[in-house]
Amino acid sequence: MDSRGYFLVISLLALMSRNLSFANYVECELNGEFEVPLRSGGKYIIQGSVFMADYSRDASVYIYPDTNLVNFVFHNFSTFFTGMMTLPRNRNVASKHLITWGDMGELIGIGELKNAIDEDSMILRHHVFLPGKRSVSKNLPVPVRVKIEELAEMCLRQYVCKDLNSVRPDQLKVGDSDQFGPVSVYSPSVSVIMAQELPVCPIKKKISQENANGLVDHAVEYFVEKIRQKKLRELNVPDTTKEFSFDNGMFVTNGIFKAMNGKFGDLKTLRRRGNAKYVIDGEKHTITSDLEIPNAILKYQNYKLTYGIDIDGKLEVKLGDVTVTGAIEVDFAETPCTFFVKSVKISDFENPTVDATGIGPLSGMIPRIISWVSNDWKKDIIRKVEIEVTKYAQRVVQNIDCDQFRNKISKLF
Repeated sequence: MDSRGYFLVISLLALMSRNLSFANYVECELNGEFEVPLRSGGKYIIQGSVFMADYSRDASVYIYPDTNLVNFVFHNFSTFFTGMMTLPRNRNVASKHLITWGDMGELIGIGELKNAIDEDSMILRHHVFLPGKRSVSKNLPVPVRVKIEELAEMCLRQYVCKDLNSVRPDQLKVGDSDQFGPVSVYSPSVSVIMAQELPVCPIKKKISQENANGLVDHAVEYFVEKIRQKKLRELNVPDTTKEFSFDNGMFVTNGIFKAMNGKFGDLKTLRRRGNAKYVIDGEKHTITSDLEIPNAILKYQNYKLTYGIDIDGKLEVKLGDVTVTGAIEVDFAETPCTFFVKSVKISDFENPTVDATGIGPLSGMIPRIISWVSNDWKKDIIRKVEIEVTKYAQRVVQNIDCDQFRNKISKLF
């Protein structure tokens, strides 16, 4: 076992000796290798670095009457760092030294409390302060120690985010303004820290299935109402043209079929189909759902069929129930925040039927007409409808009050 592996074993034994739950143990590889520049122009190079920590994950959160800033404390905190440091002179093997660093005590932090006190709260923006009761190896230069502490705080941040994502009422305590000294929420230095753009913790809370479905139903109602107001129940679709020929063994007969001035609908019958999916990733919210247009129809105002004789009329293709899968995204971290239609996908259909006026003597062509229209639906019409629905949906969602929606969502957690 090399020196680094030996130190890892010793560190793990030290963590276990504190009689804490070993499930609380966390480890970060701090970029694998990092550099610490010196004023003289040289630099220290640290390789194979590992940061380990253990602490009681049930934080105490101290609240104050006149601010949403809080102090939080993770008890029984201990941490260790190890790595191989190359001295500034050269990078040969002989110049490498094992370095170690440790800290223990209480991990104290400041943050912003989100949500009401009488329900689970969360702390989104925060900053942690290492305890300062350090055990530092003799060969650890000050610039390297400062860099290690910075990286350690970065590593801890992701775990602290998870632990502060749901703060129960029994974790909340009334704080004393003098209790935390220089890291109190009232300290001038803390005000400077909180004024910075601190990372926002990802929100892992979930919205109930009932609420997710309710949001989609409300959005669909809003969308359909706008369709009614604008009288956009149908969308224009591309013309369809098909040249064909039949060979009966004796001679070849050519023909041509055209369907023009087509429309797809009825969009005002749109409704949710199945359960919606609401995903929260930090400040980015995405809701996805299958929607349904029951008894969807493709109507062509004009068609022409030339096959020995010329006939024309109107064409109606009944598609049955067509599924539309839509996804809408909003990033509340943006200023101003806006909704974005992420995707609209329209499904295929099964067993369409065709009604054609004036087809009379060429009614035997209907199966082929169905095939032509179906193929064009798959190749061109679906994409055209998807683009038009996306464009119109984007215009609709841009008019939604994002802040009002944010307030509504916050009440559903």
